[in-house]
Amino acid sequence: MNNEIVKSGLDLSSAKNALEVAKELQRFVHEQKLTVDIQGRNYPLVEAWQFAGSQFGLYPIMVDCKNESSYEERHYKWNDRRNNPKEKKTNHFKYRALVEIRRYSDDKVYSRGSMVCTNDEFGKHEFAEYAIESMAQTRAEGKAWRMILAWVMKSAGFEQTPAEEMEEHKEAFDNCPTPEEKKMLIGLVYSANISDDKRVEALATIAGCIDYNLFQRIEHRLRELQPSIHEVINPNQKDIKQAVREAVKQPNT
Repeated sequence: MNNEIVKSGLDLSSAKNALEVAKELQRFVHEQKLTVDIQGRNYPLVEAWQFAGSQFGLYPIMVDCKNESSYEERHYKWNDRRNNPKEKKTNHFKYRALVEIRRYSDDKVYSRGSMVCTNDEFGKHEFAEYAIESMAQTRAEGKAWRMILAWVMKSAGFEQTPAEEMEEHKEAFDNCPTPEEKKMLIGLVYSANISDDKRVEALATIAGCIDYNLFQRIEHRLRELQPSIHEVINPNQKDIKQAVREAVKQPNT
């Protein structure tokens, strides 16, 4: 890395040296494993954003963190991804944090980020109060970095949203089929006994599927529409094993 960039602080309105910064960022993030895989995409953790900012002579500072907790009693009940029931009796916690990104050389403010965290969120019901406060601060910092360095992160091959910010949408992601699962459904579409119009319709439905209940209904229907082993010309071992499994499932008559 060019030390002069770090000492002086790079002009953020310029793309000069962007490739050099992105290359170093990519190396560091991969070596330190500073990303979270969400639906097949790599979202950088706040430590990755801190490293990127340091290459421009920038640093984060916590400006404010407000306690907006009501402390009212809460009794959360929910199901995890495998549909196992869970529950937790606790109090309501909520914090709102504000973080600024400044330059070392002159303390100039380059960006601000404000974010909230509460244990009302899915996945946060079991968090202690200090953990809710800490997550609000981390999210605010990630957002502040994103406002000015998203283009650097994208140049390095990562997503432009901090992983901690994506935590807000964890419930939706936990209930969303993975790319591999959707790929399996697509394979069933092309082997199913359906018309071309129905095939196009099924592919569109799969592309927009963000719910496991719908995913399971689609899979069940597509398996019903698969050709029997007798209809398949030169069936492979996989076809034969599937036919055997289906036959075993059938009740005795």
